[in-house]
Amino acid sequence: MVSRCREVLLAATLATGSQLAAQERSGGPDDHHAGADRDEVPQEADAEADLNPFAGFETHYLDNGVKVWFKQLAGAPNVAVSAGVPVGSDADPPGMEQLAHLTEHMLFSDHAGRSEQEIKDAVEGLGGRRNGITYRDHTWYYVTIAREHGLFAIEWLAGILSPHAMEPDVVERGREPVQNEINARPRELLDHLRAVLNPAWMMRPGFWQREFGIPRLRDPFPDQWDSLERITPEDLRGFYDRYYAPGAMTVTFTAI
Repeated sequence: MVSRCREVLLAATLATGSQLAAQERSGGPDDHHAGADRDEVPQEADAEADLNPFAGFETHYLDNGVKVWFKQLAGAPNVAVSAGVPVGSDADPPGMEQLAHLTEHMLFSDHAGRSEQEIKDAVEGLGGRRNGITYRDHTWYYVTIAREHGLFAIEWLAGILSPHAMEPDVVERGREPVQNEINARPRELLDHLRAVLNPAWMMRPGFWQREFGIPRLRDPFPDQWDSLERITPEDLRGFYDRYYAPGAMTVTFTAI
């Protein structure tokens, strides 16, 4: 059965991907008129596009709630397809710091009968680039690839965002890259002393607390190693089910 996230991206394909397909067949949008059309664009519009990176984007809302941004750039050799959710490390429960980050990594792991390396090679073998980025308040996944592989990129990203089984052995393998990325290690004596001698109530107010009165809710020195070790496959599935819903997702198609 097609997963809900695959349905999201394939539905977005129906809404906007047909334009990519038409360009692939014709070699670009109305190539024989392209020069004349550019000459007719007012200089003011070109200036606005230079100043505003969102100029020229079309916004679509699908029936399932997903928001689609689409921007067509005539003659661009590559396309970028991305999808994001408005949740990041700020949603990590206390004591399970890095849950959002580990979820991001796990969505690139073994899935649908293919290994993580095979999934990676599928894009890079076509000269594309792919990655995921977890911020404090959002997480993004993207593929950049030659225009002729644009529809493949949509399908590939749909697979990445599909629900994963989060098998225990795959989760165990997935912890180490995150630990290396954030330089997490088991705490030593000096680490414990620093945490004890610097409780949250002694810390100077940060920006959000100082400017907006939002209190600090987290330990200023969380044990990142311990937090990662205690995250279970059930935690990962629960985080995905809660936050990776179509209504929270934004899908972007653009030429670069």
